[in-house]
Parts: sequence; structure tokens; C-alpha cells
Amino acid sequence: QKLRELPSPGGEAAGCLVWSGQWLCGAFKKDYYLINEGDGSARDICRLDGRCAPRIKVLMNNELMMTTADNVGIFYMLEKLQPAPRNTIDWSKNLVAVGTSGPSYLVGATSSGEVVVYSIRDQKMQVPSMQVD
Repeated sequence: QKLRELPSPGGEAAGCLVWSGQWLCGAFKKDYYLINEGDGSARDICRLDGRCAPRIKVLMNNELMMTTADNVGIFYMLEKLQPAPRNTIDWSKNLVAVGTSGPSYLVGATSSGEVVVYSIRDQKMQVPSMQVD
């Protein structure tokens, strides 16, 4: 059963989509948008360059991590509707997946089998990257 239909910005299909509280965050052709689940309003929050596949992760404390140009990870606070005062994360250029491990870590995997772990608290790499066969 469909709960509700919300319009997408510009009528485009999202390449990536997450839902946190009252907000849907979607990666569309050129931008990340937040869509208010209550009234359907949309706001542009970040540009995309189209060279890297968009990735979004919902984190603790109503925060998002999104990949932008050249697979740079940025953080966004949903409560304040503004970028979080955190450092960026420089993911590998051939990033194929991003996940979380509990409330503390982001884990990335590359097409070459490399696994990289970053702390969400200080955005530092936690261990040297590992190769998975």
C-alpha cells in the first residue's frame, strides 16, 4: 500500500535515496536534495559533478554523510539544515560501496577489493586499508 506520493525535484528519478525523520535525501542528476515528507517541499543542499556515483548514509544524531565530486565525503546536519562542522573524507576514486559499523565508523569498499575504515568522530582513517580477495 502506497503511503504517499511526493514529487521529485525537476521530475527526475533519484540515483540514491535515504529517509531520516521527516526528510528524504536524494541524489538527483546534478544535486542532492532534501524533500520534506510533510509538505513535499524540496531544498537543494549540495552539487554533484556526475563523475562519481552518489552515496548517502544516515548517521547518528540526525546527520548524513554524502559523497560529492571525486568521492569526497561531506557531512550534513538535518536538525540545523546545514553542513556539519566536520572535516571531509577523501574516499578512493573507485569507491563502490559505503556502510556504517555502529555509531562510530564508516566503511568503504573499492572496485579493486580495498576496504577503508574512517572514524565518524574525527574523520581519520582507523587502520591501514585492507585488501580483500
